[in-house]
Amino acid sequence: MLQKKITIWSLALLVCFLFTMVPFSYTQTENASQVKDLLENLPKYEGEAFWGKVSEIESLGTDIKPAVESGLQNTNPFIRLACAKIIYELDGKPESVVTLLSLLKEEKSKEIKRVASEILGTSIKDDTGYGDKNNVAESIQQLLDIVLEPEVRLNLSRALYYTKGKGHIRGISEIKDLVKAGEAKNAKGELKYPGLRAEAALTLAELGSFEEVRDIIKELAKEPGQNGRLAQAFLDYYQLYKDYNRKSAVQNKYDYSILDEMLNIIKQYYVDPKRFDVDKLITEAAKGIAGSLDKFSGYQDEEEKKLAEEDLNKRYGGIGAYVSMRDDFLTIERPIYSGPAYKANLRSLDKITEVEGVSTRGKSIEELIKNLKGEPGTKVNIKVYRKGWPKEKEYQLTRAIIQIDTARSVILPGDIGFLSILTFGQNTAKEVWENLEKLKKANVKAIIIDLRFNSGGLLSAVCEIVDMFIEKGKVILTTKDKDGNLLGEPYVTLDDNKIDLPVFVLVNDGSASASEILAGVLQDYGKGKLVGGKTFGKGSVQNLWPLKSTNGKTVFRITIAKYYLPSGRCIHKEINGEGGLSPDIEIAQPERDPWKDFAFNKVMESDIVTKYVENNYGKNKELFTRLAEDDSLDYNLYPDFNELYNSLNEKLNIHLSKDDVRGIVWDYVRKQVSDDRGEEFIVNLEEDVQLQRSIIEALNALKIAPETIKNYKNLAHKFDKSEMPPKETPK
Repeated sequence: MLQKKITIWSLALLVCFLFTMVPFSYTQTENASQVKDLLENLPKYEGEAFWGKVSEIESLGTDIKPAVESGLQNTNPFIRLACAKIIYELDGKPESVVTLLSLLKEEKSKEIKRVASEILGTSIKDDTGYGDKNNVAESIQQLLDIVLEPEVRLNLSRALYYTKGKGHIRGISEIKDLVKAGEAKNAKGELKYPGLRAEAALTLAELGSFEEVRDIIKELAKEPGQNGRLAQAFLDYYQLYKDYNRKSAVQNKYDYSILDEMLNIIKQYYVDPKRFDVDKLITEAAKGIAGSLDKFSGYQDEEEKKLAEEDLNKRYGGIGAYVSMRDDFLTIERPIYSGPAYKANLRSLDKITEVEGVSTRGKSIEELIKNLKGEPGTKVNIKVYRKGWPKEKEYQLTRAIIQIDTARSVILPGDIGFLSILTFGQNTAKEVWENLEKLKKANVKAIIIDLRFNSGGLLSAVCEIVDMFIEKGKVILTTKDKDGNLLGEPYVTLDDNKIDLPVFVLVNDGSASASEILAGVLQDYGKGKLVGGKTFGKGSVQNLWPLKSTNGKTVFRITIAKYYLPSGRCIHKEINGEGGLSPDIEIAQPERDPWKDFAFNKVMESDIVTKYVENNYGKNKELFTRLAEDDSLDYNLYPDFNELYNSLNEKLNIHLSKDDVRGIVWDYVRKQVSDDRGEEFIVNLEEDVQLQRSIIEALNALKIAPETIKNYKNLAHKFDKSEMPPKETPK
């Protein structure tokens, strides 16, 4: 009887369970069908009604995820947009982000792009699990390279900031540019982008760059509406933050009274009261504090910050010329061939005798360069003298933004590609890629990368360039803080495309920082041999802190970490002098005897060689053009050379050899040919011993005998061990 009762109860429970299951399955099916209908009808709605329907779908629960996922493939962009927003909340974050990025890349509708970028930025803020953040950040940066709509750029820059973490340079930089763009006006005096300045300023405040937009935030706080309330909230927050920091400083009891006492003594007793400039004295004190830490930390005042930014980007308003002081006057060493000076027919070795009516004689080169630079589009009046002219000529040049290529290449005899990287700026990775593509199309068999005297630059740029040589997923470098803890995630390669050719890297004691990263990573992975001298040894990481006390107009550059190459080595030069990269093949560039420097300068200060080149260039143009490329170190190839040589010795009493004088003539000829064709020579095959050695190594790797190539016959046995044994550095 008991067993029968148990069976009956079991059946009853089973029936109850089945009845409870029926409504659940029915509800799941009904929700999926309802989602499908709501999605199909979404395009009928606009504005608030559209998003009201999206909210209605979101309220149906988590079981609608399969139905919403299918909507991500819908051909209607508005349905895909809605599904991307919904699926993110349903823990389909990677799918959502991929869809949003696809919409931003493919759709032409400004409204779709605006909303997609807004959802993207809002979704990934303070969030994780949305996919590979490096790939997402890369995709956003690619979009920023092509998107022009300011509102979309603002949302993307905000999203980029959050994918890379606080302090991401490009995200902040783009938003700062948008603040300025928001101030632009059209011909009628109306704002081109109403509201952009306010939105960008509020976004900067949100991302921690409040001091730079404090004045704008104060203006907004006076306005009614949401922006006004948000601006006031930021003002209140940052005031509390400032009060807290001030209170903390008092509690720490640092004694700054020594500075106050010194300033008071200077004010009362210093012999020259006119030099009592408190701001200047405090600036110098700040520089002293920063400089006492290490040689890479420092304080940049407003002017120095501006110059540093110009130098990094190699972009400024000027006349376009490399200049030096010769014979006590400002002299054009070489015009930049895309600049105003060259277009106005100014040439190498022309002397600028006046700038805006003021003589350049005896002035500091820094002061003169500052006077030549200015806002693009403005005029500058100069006087120029060229040897052979009866008198100076007046020029009015229009300053222009000068973009200097930071990467250049040429194909050397023997199908060897030569790539020179001058620094690592914002456009360097793009320039390197374009040059490598050119070399690949020319079917070069090996590549020589010249990093000599490259003092570094942007870490992001060098990581992109490493990615062109090293396969995907490989560590580029790691950074560790003062306690030896990893500072962020390791930098890794992201792309599988790579240059798979023998690579030789020219380095010397002027190769530092980012250039040492590129050279060191290639060396660690066995992708490139280093040729030349030991590198500088700059393996520390600096952070630029715009100081709130000066509203971000000045910068404190402070060392916060050291970086480590894939092998685990840190190349930073320590107090004992150890550090830097040791080349695989060590070879020094020969130095000229000091007495020869004096003689060379004496020749260059005279006009004898200049006149010789000018008198012979016109009637021997084809010959001189060939000699500029390669004169085989043969002075007999130059017309009337013996007469020139005798004239120099008679008039200057210099006692240089004919080979020495040939070198001086060759240098002048190359300047003339460069000016004539509007393109400089980037290699010196005749005198650059380190380049010569790297060429021989490349040919050896390719199993090509140097003597089979005309230009290299004289190098065939130059580096034989019996004559000049190379120092092979063990790994």
